Amino acid sequence: MSSGDLFGWGRIVKGAKVCRSYIPVILLFSIILFIGLVIMKPATTTETAPINDRAVDMYAELLAQFVNDEGLVDYGSLRDDSSLLKPFVQFIAAVSPRSHPDQFPSENHAKAYWINAYNALTMWRVIRDGVQTSVRGIDLGLKFFVITKQAVGGEQLTLYTIENSILRKEFRDPRIHFAINCASASCPLLSSRLFDGEHLEIQLETAAVRFINDTNNVSIDPLKKIVLVSRIFKWYARDFGGSAEEVIQFIATYHPALKADLEQQDGTHWKLRYRKYNWSLNEQS
Repeated sequence: MSSGDLFGWGRIVKGAKVCRSYIPVILLFSIILFIGLVIMKPATTTETAPINDRAVDMYAELLAQFVNDEGLVDYGSLRDDSSLLKPFVQFIAAVSPRSHPDQFPSENHAKAYWINAYNALTMWRVIRDGVQTSVRGIDLGLKFFVITKQAVGGEQLTLYTIENSILRKEFRDPRIHFAINCASASCPLLSSRLFDGEHLEIQLETAAVRFINDTNNVSIDPLKKIVLVSRIFKWYARDFGGSAEEVIQFIATYHPALKADLEQQDGTHWKLRYRKYNWSLNEQS
C-alpha cells in the first residue's frame, strides 16, 4: 500500500476524476433548468392583461335587465343584488386604455370604454353610497363627482376627472354629453345597451338625435326666435362651438324643425334660454 493509499489520497483523487467526468452533464442540466425557469417566470404587472369578456357581458346583461326604455334604473333591485355590476367595476379597476393600450385597437374602443366606465361607476356610487333622492346631496354633488376617487386601470380617478380630463379633453367629441349619465332626471338617458367601439359612431349619433329631439331638452319658439335648451348646452358651450349662434347651429344639425326655421329666417337673432336642471335620481318608480 502506498503512502497515498495509507492516508486515503487515492480515493480522493479517483473521486475528483469521477466528478470531472460529470461536469458537462451538470452544466447541461443547469442550462436546461435556467431556461425552464425563464419560460415559467410568473407574469409581471407590466405584461398584457386580457379583456375580461365575462365581466363585460355581465354589465351588458345588467343594462338590459335594470335599465328601461326611458333610461331609468331599477336601483332597488340593483341594491339588493349587485352581482352583475361588481365584476365590471373590478375589471375597470384593473384595465383601462391607459394601463393596457394594446387592448384597445382604436380611438373609438377607448372612447367607448371611458363612457361605459363613467356610467357604471356612477351606478356603483349610487348603490354603494346609498343615494336615495339625488346625487347632489347636501354638498351639491361635490363629494360624489369631484372628491371621491375610484380605481380605474390602476389609477385613482374621480368622475369629474373621467368626464373633463379624459373624455372631453382627449376625445373632443361633443356627442359624449349625450352618452354619459350622471344618475339624474335631466341627464341624457342611460342607454340600456353597452357602448362598443365597433358601433360607437352610430350609437353616439343615435344618442344625439334622441336627446336633442326630446322636448324636455330642446324646444323652439319660431315667433320669438328662442331655443329653450338643457343647461348642458350652457355648462359645456365650448364643446358645442362656444357662442350662442354656434351652439344653435350644432343643435340644428340634429333637429330638422330648427334647421328649417333657421334656413327660412337666415338663422340670425335667435336666442338661447336654459331649462332648470332636475337633479332627482333617475330611478324607476
